[in-house]
Amino acid sequence: MAEKSSDADFHMDCVKCNGAMELSDDGLALECPYCGNREPLDAATLERLRAIDEKELAAEKERTRAELKKQQAEWERKDEAKRKRRRVLRILACIFFFLILLSAACSAIEDALYEREQVQKLNSSYDWPTSGLAQKIPQPKSTTGYISLNYSDSFDIEVPADEGDYDEYLEECRKWGFTVDPVSGRTSYKAYNSEGYRLSVYNWSASGTLDISIDAPLEMSDIVWPSNGMGALLPVPPSLKGMIESEYVSGFQAYVGGMSPEAFSVYADACIAAGFNVDYRKRNDYFYGENADGAHLNLEYEGFNTMSIHLYAPEK
Repeated sequence: MAEKSSDADFHMDCVKCNGAMELSDDGLALECPYCGNREPLDAATLERLRAIDEKELAAEKERTRAELKKQQAEWERKDEAKRKRRRVLRILACIFFFLILLSAACSAIEDALYEREQVQKLNSSYDWPTSGLAQKIPQPKSTTGYISLNYSDSFDIEVPADEGDYDEYLEECRKWGFTVDPVSGRTSYKAYNSEGYRLSVYNWSASGTLDISIDAPLEMSDIVWPSNGMGALLPVPPSLKGMIESEYVSGFQAYVGGMSPEAFSVYADACIAAGFNVDYRKRNDYFYGENADGAHLNLEYEGFNTMSIHLYAPEK
């Protein structure tokens, strides 16, 4: 019988068939799985086997402890990474909310400064112009306020107002001739005088102010209706007295005079017939419609026999 042994393994060959023998189930002998030969183990050999088993068991325990330690370290690393991510998220959330609060605070400060500035302006005295558009409208009874515009074509003033000041001022404006094509409401009034000057009055009850403005008549002349470009998509209006404000690849804007409310309605119908019949809306003083290509048209009766045209190319 040949024998090879060490602290790392234990191996014996069968004396009958030279096959590798295996430890029996009861651990007291070696058995050959090929020929069935059984060789009982003496006490010394059994002791050696137990020593080998104990050593292998200790090594396995050590490997298990090392694996568990490695796994524990990996878990701790992942937990630390999660804690770091949570800390970063908390910090980012704090920064985000701080920025929101800062933005709100800045906005509140800005609003407060604006309100303060407006109050200061409204409480400041103004000098009513002795020439220009201001001479076309009655001066408000308030001696404080501020003039925001004073040009040859536009004038605007805002003044403090008490209850009743709005109606009193409108009555005075009507006496001055602003009764053409009036559009009147509880908080606003718009009208022209016989020369075509347009008055606008807004009653801002929340702030207790009146905003009064006047615009000079548009400078109109004979126009040539476009034969190409965006303007060519529209029918030629019955009046060619007007002003082409802008004409470009993606848009066309113009004002046409000599357009009564009835003529405006007829022209809106002509635009519908010209293809602007998609999702269209028509009122006495307003028209909106699109054509099949997506170009959209706005018509407005501005008053004083004036129509505005705004045509835009399809949105891409």
